[in-house]
Amino acid sequence: MPGKAWQPLVAVLVALGIPAAAAAKWRHLVTQHPVAALALAAGWVVLCGAVVLARQALSGPARRRLEQAGNAADRAAGWWLSGYGRRYRQWVLDSRRYVDVKDLATGGDHTPELDDVYVDVALVRRAPHQVSGNPLGSVAEDATGRHSVSEFLDRRERVVLAVSGPPGSGKSTLLAHAARRSARAGRRNRRRVPVLLALREHAGTIAASPGTPLPDVLRAAVSGMPGSEPDGWWERQLRRGRCMILLDGLDEVARQEDRGAVATWVERQISSYPGNHFVITSRPHGFPGPVIAHADVLAVRPFTAEQVQLFLNRWYLAAERHATGAVSKAQMRAVRIRAGESAAGLLKLLRDNPALYDLTVNPLLLTMIATVHRYRGALPGSRADLYGEICQVMLSRRIQAKNLPELLPWPAKQKLLAALAYQMMLNRASELPASQVLGILDPLLSRLPQSVAGPAFLDDVSATGC
Repeated sequence: MPGKAWQPLVAVLVALGIPAAAAAKWRHLVTQHPVAALALAAGWVVLCGAVVLARQALSGPARRRLEQAGNAADRAAGWWLSGYGRRYRQWVLDSRRYVDVKDLATGGDHTPELDDVYVDVALVRRAPHQVSGNPLGSVAEDATGRHSVSEFLDRRERVVLAVSGPPGSGKSTLLAHAARRSARAGRRNRRRVPVLLALREHAGTIAASPGTPLPDVLRAAVSGMPGSEPDGWWERQLRRGRCMILLDGLDEVARQEDRGAVATWVERQISSYPGNHFVITSRPHGFPGPVIAHADVLAVRPFTAEQVQLFLNRWYLAAERHATGAVSKAQMRAVRIRAGESAAGLLKLLRDNPALYDLTVNPLLLTMIATVHRYRGALPGSRADLYGEICQVMLSRRIQAKNLPELLPWPAKQKLLAALAYQMMLNRASELPASQVLGILDPLLSRLPQSVAGPAFLDDVSATGC
């Protein structure tokens, strides 16, 4: 391109947005290859146009994303500033602080703290049908050995546990201790939000509305907690896998159809919130197949002799410390001596009477024995008296304490079972066929003011573990 003919082209390029410095630098290209220069300029224009269009197209979504991020940050700040999580964990610690002894036939002037007397029950892998419903029944050791529930709950990956055991074996106490332990956990523990639900208390809501989401059930369960929940707090904890959901007593849902609805609901929550721990407890007969399919099934082991001694030592230490008000080191030394003597005295009484000592493998029965001995100064006057108290607790008082429906009152149950026991003694038999049992019960049931069929009565007392 002769002379300064390239200059108008440079002006055109500058007008199109190509920097003049760049056009001057490429003077040789412009003068020697004007067509290539025009093609380059056209490409520049297309590129600039594409950038402008992209900016316009993305401005709306980007603005929305910024707004969403701002709202999320605002909610997170609100959750943090509200202190709801901290207050909730403290509420868990306070509400589960003491041992639940309200269903015992003999009470004292002191309810011990759970942390003072708790002895961790051992768990073994076992299918529910392999676990006896007998409160004194044994669970054979497994090749995998004994486990503490903390071995499972401390894992980083999600776990689902189905814990099976007979009445009084310590399932509810195990969950209460797990809830307190989780509430005290530091920030390094992923699941610091424990929730302990008695399924019988929510069965009506779930059966009436099976689609009720877990957060709504949780809100109902903690309604007595002071302070208000920031919007969406429970959903956030579940979504982030921060929760330990402890579901107690699937077998205690009274009606069979309600139990099925609750089991289906539990299965749905396990699938809907995959990042959280779930633990479900039941007597052996209460676990349906769908729940088992999701879970690692564990059976509660009876107490060993070492665990019995450890529990009694802790129980008497807590009782003596409360009774004496001991605070100083010197006072506590004296309290430990008194507690050790009391525990040793009871152990000797029990070992001298093997029929009573056999009862100590069951944590509930051991607690009853310790309470009776502590506050009466001795065991009941006869083994029959102690057995009478145990039967009343297992057949009536525990049902009343949990607000479960009772088919017959305790005096009627006692008379019916006494008739069965008398016949078993006459026959020198530990078992009777169902037909003979019904033959004994039916005439007695017909005299009661309530209309109760023999099979229904047997189902009722069997469900209590007797």
